[in-house]
Amino acid sequence: GGKQGDEELHISLSKPLYLQYQEIHPFVEMIRAELSSQSSFLGTFSSHQFFANEDRSRIFLGLLVEEGQEQVHLGSSSFWLVYTIERGVPQVLRLIGGVDRVTPKFRQPTYYQDPQPHASIAWRLPRSASSARGDGSVVDGCPIGQEVILDKEVEFLASCVQCKCGNKLFTIPLH
Repeated sequence: GGKQGDEELHISLSKPLYLQYQEIHPFVEMIRAELSSQSSFLGTFSSHQFFANEDRSRIFLGLLVEEGQEQVHLGSSSFWLVYTIERGVPQVLRLIGGVDRVTPKFRQPTYYQDPQPHASIAWRLPRSASSARGDGSVVDGCPIGQEVILDKEVEFLASCVQCKCGNKLFTIPLH
């Protein structure tokens, strides 16, 4: 199996993409333009779940981004303003939507039909090809799609989007 190693956790915003060398800079610039109005945000991981890739050749353990809202109260003794800030999933889905508006222009797939934003923390190969087949609910003894609540929530700050193309890394700050 594998693990993230020294890399920071990341939340994938696309399926794996395969660009030609001359497409890399135009792609990154289109992503940069598409995400230019997106703000940085706080999110929370509060559960984990097993995932399998589309061809069931790898099993992943991922921390799920929690859906939620936070109410903020501002004011004084005579006047209060209460507003709600979206946290986590809505912001990640907006980022995925921005990437999905660009990928078809490069003949690349859009994200999965029912996105479940998560950060993969470990992966492994199934023990045998036959263990990767079946009804999809259990792959090689791992209950795919079954959410398990963590003992302690983990907060994160999403402050940028990174595009990794081969050995090049492009960073797009969120405002």
